Amino acid sequence: MIIKDLKTIGYLLGTQIVAVFSRFIPKTNSKILFFSTPDYADNAKFIYDKMVESKLDKKLDLIWITTNELPVKHVKRRTTQYYFNILTAKYIIATHGIPFWKAHNQIAIFTEHGLPFKASGYLASLSFQQRISLLITSKKLNYFLSTSRFHALIISKIWRVSLTKILITGWPRLDGLFNTTPIEITEQLGIKKINDQKLILYAPTFRDNGKDDFSKTLLENDQVLKYLVSNQLIVVYKPHTKVDDLTLQLHHPNIVLLQNSDLQKKSLHIHNLFSIFDFIITDYSSIFYEATLLDKPLIFYMPDLREYSKNRGFLFHPKKWLPGHISINIDELLLALNEVIDNDKYKQKRRIIRDLMFDNYNNCSQRVVNSLFKNIYHKW
Repeated sequence: MIIKDLKTIGYLLGTQIVAVFSRFIPKTNSKILFFSTPDYADNAKFIYDKMVESKLDKKLDLIWITTNELPVKHVKRRTTQYYFNILTAKYIIATHGIPFWKAHNQIAIFTEHGLPFKASGYLASLSFQQRISLLITSKKLNYFLSTSRFHALIISKIWRVSLTKILITGWPRLDGLFNTTPIEITEQLGIKKINDQKLILYAPTFRDNGKDDFSKTLLENDQVLKYLVSNQLIVVYKPHTKVDDLTLQLHHPNIVLLQNSDLQKKSLHIHNLFSIFDFIITDYSSIFYEATLLDKPLIFYMPDLREYSKNRGFLFHPKKWLPGHISINIDELLLALNEVIDNDKYKQKRRIIRDLMFDNYNNCSQRVVNSLFKNIYHKW
C-alpha cells in the first residue's frame, strides 16, 4: 500500500512539473484535444460530431487522444505526437476528468459522463489521495456542462466551484435519445424483435472490483430465463464501460450481449438505441435520469443496496428519489416486471425527476458548440 501511495504521489508531482513547464510554451488557439472513456464516446463524441457536421474541422484542429486506432483524426497516448499536442493545444474537452498535466494557459471543458445520484466529489468520503486528486482537478477545470439549474447547484457542491463556471446547455449525448436508430442497425448489432416481444435494456453501473457478479447471477438464473420466454421478453445486456471480466454464459435466445466494442464499430452510443427499449433495468447508474426523457419505465435491481450504501453512499435516498421499483432479489425483480407490464405507477415521479434534472434536452450539441464559441473561443 505504501509503495502504491508513493507511486501515486510521484505521478501527481510529475504531472504538476509538466504543467508548470507547459505554461511557458505558446498554445495553438485552433487546437482542441478530445478525451473520453472509452475512446471516441459520450458527450465529447457528440460535441466533436456536431463540430464536424458544422465543418468546423476545416478551421480548427480537432484531435482525439486515444489508446486505440480510430477512423477520425487521433493521436495515441504516450507517443511523441501525444506529448507534443498536450504541450501545444489550447483547449481540452473531456468526459472523465481533466488530465493533471493541464497548464494554466490551457482551457479545460469538463462534460462529465454521469448525473448525480451516488456520493461523489467533496460530497463523498475520500481518502487522502482522492482528496488531493480532486483538489488538483477542480482547480484546473474552466467550464462544466450542466443539464439544469438544479444540476448546476449540485455540481458546484461536488466540485466546490463557482456557478459562473457552469454552462447550462444540456448534455450533447442527449441528442442521441431523439435520433431513432434504423431497425437494420439494431439487427446488425444482434438485437432482433419478433412480433409482440418487448425489449429490456439491462445496464448496471461499475463496481470497484471491476466485475459484474450480479449480472451473472441474474442472467444465468433458470427462473429468470423461463420468465423471459413465457412473457416474450428480450434482455439486452450492456456492461459498464470499465467491466472487462465477462464470464457470463449468455447462450440463450432471449438475451443479447451488447458490448462497447459493438457500438464503437458502428460509431454509436447507447443513447442512440434508447428509443427501441420498452423497459430499463439498472441499479446505481445515472442512466435512469436520461430514461425519464423518453418516459421509459424503470426497475432498479440492487441486491447489494445495503453494502453499497454503507461503502459508497448516495446524494439522495434511493427509496425516496428513484422513480421506479427497487428490487433486492430476483423474486422482487420478477414481481416488479409484472407490475411494470400491467401498471406503470411511477409515471408521475419520472416526470418530477425529469423536470428537476433537465432544463434543456433538445439540440444540446449545437447549443454546446454555440455556447463554447460565445464564452470561450475568440477570433481564430
